[in-house]
Amino acid sequence: MNLYFFRHGETEYNKVRKYASWLDISITEEGEKQAGRTAKAVKKVDFKAVYASDLKRTMETAAILFKGRKLEIIQMQWLRELNTGKWTGFSYDQILKKDKDYFDKLYTDPFSLRTPGGESFREFLGRVTKALKIILASHEEGDIAIVSHLGPIRIMISRLIGLSPKKIMAIYQDPGTYSKVARISGRNILQELNIRS
Repeated sequence: MNLYFFRHGETEYNKVRKYASWLDISITEEGEKQAGRTAKAVKKVDFKAVYASDLKRTMETAAILFKGRKLEIIQMQWLRELNTGKWTGFSYDQILKKDKDYFDKLYTDPFSLRTPGGESFREFLGRVTKALKIILASHEEGDIAIVSHLGPIRIMISRLIGLSPKKIMAIYQDPGTYSKVARISGRNILQELNIRS
């Protein structure tokens, strides 16, 4: 089995480093181009199933990635980004000025975090892990696509390769790119990370 993790294409919030969280925003023209280039990079992959976060930016990306393929895009709310609550719409710099400890803990002790009015890291980890377990239980082999956001992709890759959840910030993937985890002889191997065409 091969799991392909696609991050949605660029949004206006990505351009200015703002938390979009659960806001239902579209991808930009550049985001559409990114998805189009990535679609070409995986055009020879015979995907058996496609799962996606139910938000507009991931669904738009998935529509471009799998255009012309007879594949149902299975929407999963559990694949959404972290619910950042009151931090939604704020830039990284704005949050840093208001709560420097937030970013310090994000990199050192994420389990102690709860975004104001949003989810705790434990809740986030739990729901994304649940989504991954459902996907894995539904497929024993083949190439499976998951279109999501940076946070869930970090969690799923870390879960598959045995990386501690405390270390997920060490994984990064740009908008409009993909990563691949292959299951070989019972072991999960991160074969490709942050691939762009």
